Amino acid sequence: MERDGRLYLFYRASPRKESVSSRIGVAVHDPETGWRDTPSNPVIYPTQDNEILGCEDPKVYQANGRYYMFYNGIWAIDRSDDQAGQNPDSYPLGEVGCDINVAVSDDLIHWEKLGLAVPHEVSRFWAKGAVIPRNARGEASKSTETT
Repeated sequence: MERDGRLYLFYRASPRKESVSSRIGVAVHDPETGWRDTPSNPVIYPTQDNEILGCEDPKVYQANGRYYMFYNGIWAIDRSDDQAGQNPDSYPLGEVGCDINVAVSDDLIHWEKLGLAVPHEVSRFWAKGAVIPRNARGEASKSTETT
């Protein structure tokens, strides 16, 4: 993603000591200094129940003057809880769930999590894939489109 003459590269990071959960970092390329990790890394890390095992696979889009990050949240499915909700005979569940979550930013560094982007009734607890934003006309947004 380009902003103010700088390139922003979002990546999946794995911590060494504090946890085994993946998180999302950002490196910024400035023409004068090259690539550098931002001091605010990680910019997205597990804080919600549906991302307790990790946050990964960021996809960032710009629309209406803001930046939107869609990312996967990984979590353990508790079969004794009502969260499983599916009939295991008609749709068997795995041990982990994968959700598509969304966060919003004005500067590509500070992100506000908005929550689940694809409801479990649609994803069936496994929503690992790309999100393709569409404009008001229903057309897929292009990488150069800002509205």
